[in-house]
Amino acid sequence: PEAFRGLGFNLYEGYGMTESSPVLTVPRPGDKSIPGSVGRPLPGIDVRIDQPDATGVGEIVAKGPNVMSGYFENPEATAQTIQNGWLHTGDLGKLDDDGNLYIVGRKKEMILGAGGENVYPDELEELYRDSKFIKELSIVGLPVGEEKLETVAGLFVPDYEQAGSREEIREQVREHVRKISKALPLYKRLKVVHLWD
Repeated sequence: PEAFRGLGFNLYEGYGMTESSPVLTVPRPGDKSIPGSVGRPLPGIDVRIDQPDATGVGEIVAKGPNVMSGYFENPEATAQTIQNGWLHTGDLGKLDDDGNLYIVGRKKEMILGAGGENVYPDELEELYRDSKFIKELSIVGLPVGEEKLETVAGLFVPDYEQAGSREEIREQVREHVRKISKALPLYKRLKVVHLWD
């Protein structure tokens, strides 16, 4: 949205889902722009973070008149999604002191690190993708042992249309990964890096 604001367009990035008809949060015209936030809940809608971790991140849950009563003829799916009147979105996020919501990733995609830490692939993909030598990438958790713990792994597709030989471009990708990793806490660093054509 910031790039569009520079061009004179006011874009407001909101958040919601079909089950919430669909908007839960959105910045209001006139509000201060907060990069990374999808705004505050609309009037009459309660948005909370369920079981937040030490950093305040947890599943986004919502309650309000716009939340569905259930899935048509599917009580099992309804029971999983609507609990005590709260819509469990499956998305991970956090709220700031002013009630602005920040999306962190999907609950299903969270990596449980080898030391039990929560690692969010979306966050790492944002950090690692910033190189002209990377065409595509994916951050995933690879299982370690039988305790449901995972190691953080990255699959990178080099952009061979950049100047340089094939091996030079691959080395640029590896160097970029090393540089980003050095700036991250140990538990967030990629432990496995694979280059794929």
